[in-house]
Amino acid sequence: MRALVLEGGASRGAYLMGVYRALYEAGEQFDIIVGTSVGALNGALIGQGDWKVAYDLWSQLRFQDLFSANESYMEYIMLKKPNFNALPLYAQAAVFTAYNGGLDIAPLKALLRQCIDEEKLRQSGILFGLTTINLSKRRAEQPFLHEMEEGQLIPYLLASAYMPIFRHERLMGDYYMDGCFYDNLPWKMLNGYDVDSITAIRLPSTAPVHLPIQHPNVRMIVPSERLPSILSFHHSRTEPQLLLGYLDGKKSLGSVKGNWYYVETNSIPAGADLIRLEKIAKKLDVQRLRVYQWDEFLFRIYQDAEFQLSEEYRLERDNVKRYLGLL
Repeated sequence: MRALVLEGGASRGAYLMGVYRALYEAGEQFDIIVGTSVGALNGALIGQGDWKVAYDLWSQLRFQDLFSANESYMEYIMLKKPNFNALPLYAQAAVFTAYNGGLDIAPLKALLRQCIDEEKLRQSGILFGLTTINLSKRRAEQPFLHEMEEGQLIPYLLASAYMPIFRHERLMGDYYMDGCFYDNLPWKMLNGYDVDSITAIRLPSTAPVHLPIQHPNVRMIVPSERLPSILSFHHSRTEPQLLLGYLDGKKSLGSVKGNWYYVETNSIPAGADLIRLEKIAKKLDVQRLRVYQWDEFLFRIYQDAEFQLSEEYRLERDNVKRYLGLL
């Protein structure tokens, strides 16, 4: 059995779907999917075979798709860098949210009812599980779908992702809190199952995780650069994360190489000093988030004016010319 473990991280969940796209294109399939918070939400859509629905949602996401709030207001509060002049606005937002008992997530509930197909997931043959905290019973819960009663999947998905800033409401008769506060990377849910390999997609945060994963065959995929705030629920922030996840996913599969850039593995000649050339490309601010063929990567470096004129790159200029057949 092959397992996929998806870490929680609110709006950083876009990165998860970018990675999964690369895994899917490579033909990878999973028998068990477990996740926390947004990892559970993404995992349910992956399990029911609708990963493209999730991908498209992340690529077009707006605050109003999740919260009953003014879009322009939310964009300013959540996306702009904090500044002293805006303190009254932040204070107003805090007072308004507190007065209303938290953020109204009616749009999120409607979105889940639209996208989640419990019967489809049950019939998929995939073992699906999630993590949440039952505040009423003062315990963590990590149920698999087959342990849930019919009709409980969407309430449990909400429970797994129920952030403290959400309006406090009962789900299935109890109060719940985001499972990230118990186990944000719930690989331990796999104990007791005959798992051959584990693919874990990380969204580094301060939430508790139990590492290292105790299994001989683990592939850990971690963002290669810092991700935006966990409250950046807007396509201007999530689209770049989809691309970054996709490229990092391809790198984890070995189809591209590079510490910072992404160069097609099969295009790199033997003995090529990719590390040195990456350092030069980074210094020259060559575009990072795309897949390069080797010759194309060299040409992007070669055509840079600073590379052409600076004495610092004299030796590398000659080497690049040889690679490109210009000498």
